[in-house]
Amino acid sequence: MDTITCYGFLANFIEARKKADRPLIVGINGVDGSGKTTFAENMAEVLEERGHDVCRISIDNFHHPRQHRHRRGSESPEAFYLDSMNYEVFADKALRPAFDMQKNTVSCQTKLFDLATDKEDARFQKINRNTIILAEGVFLFRPEIAPLLHIKIFIHADFKTILDRVKVRDAHLMGSPEQVRARYERKYIPGQELYFKDVNPANLADVIVDNNDFENPEIIMMG
Repeated sequence: MDTITCYGFLANFIEARKKADRPLIVGINGVDGSGKTTFAENMAEVLEERGHDVCRISIDNFHHPRQHRHRRGSESPEAFYLDSMNYEVFADKALRPAFDMQKNTVSCQTKLFDLATDKEDARFQKINRNTIILAEGVFLFRPEIAPLLHIKIFIHADFKTILDRVKVRDAHLMGSPEQVRARYERKYIPGQELYFKDVNPANLADVIVDNNDFENPEIIMMG
């Protein structure tokens, strides 16, 4: 299935589940390097071309402060999974106002924290009944968040494929491709494995997209 066909099928799937009297919240989950952010960008473009109001919200903008994130150690897989993101605020402030909408418009939080400054940076966006929210990020199907997602899309890519991608993408941040590989194998991949064991996100998904080939994403399950 080519890229255009994949996004077209998913746009149809999303439109069929959009109710006129409330926003629709689509959760796009995948591990680091799976391509979920690019996928969300492309999905937003297709939906906007069809005339939909789209709001993108990333859980990457809802980190805890550094002291909280590193309280189990900066290289800890458990810290990555349990302490990186403020799941409660993401659920209650970013998604719940739209999920529980009783008015014509509500304000949803789109950002909580700035990683570069390690300071709070709260931002909000008005949401109306016609809005489709694309919420994306790691660990997105945790029990605090999953009940607020009307559609759950899981972006799959093998860890080998992911390592090949992030060694290029993150080398300037971590020093070298080998340092990237070492850190992912030590922290990020084991953290994702904890999430897989705890939540089994693919089993919760309404749609699974195989994204091992960025140029040719393939829908392998659609409920």
